Amino acid sequence: MSLEEEKWIKFLKRVRLFRFVPFTDFVMAAGSLVTGKMHAKSDFDVVVGVRRGRIFTNRFFAHLIFQLFGYRRKGADHKQDASDKICLSHFVTAESYRLGPPHNVYWDNLYRKLSPVMGNEDKIAQFFKHNDWLNPPRIYKRDDHYLGRTNSL
Repeated sequence: MSLEEEKWIKFLKRVRLFRFVPFTDFVMAAGSLVTGKMHAKSDFDVVVGVRRGRIFTNRFFAHLIFQLFGYRRKGADHKQDASDKICLSHFVTAESYRLGPPHNVYWDNLYRKLSPVMGNEDKIAQFFKHNDWLNPPRIYKRDDHYLGRTNSL
């Protein structure tokens, strides 16, 4: 089994915990997992879509739940502890789906390769529709990593 396959299996197993994080609309894989620049010590970056007005509640419970299971990455200075941990750094609501400028090659590459793994597909499609700065625009299409529409608490 390749490193990429191993990482995706671990990630998909761990990311299922978002079912227990209230007000989660969707979760997308980001970072090295989707750009193909992963290594053995890579963490798992996520973009979490959250219901309006509930971002701090969602962040609190995400941190709590992933910490309890030992799956949360803690800070930028803990490289040795980052391997296979969920990095909870990007939470968005419908009002903030669109990434503000400047848009550069890095952001274009990342947003083009985001991989939705769970949640409301209509909201995922809206997320990509709001990021119409991508040229050509990205249209949501379900891929093999999608776990389904699992409703959070």
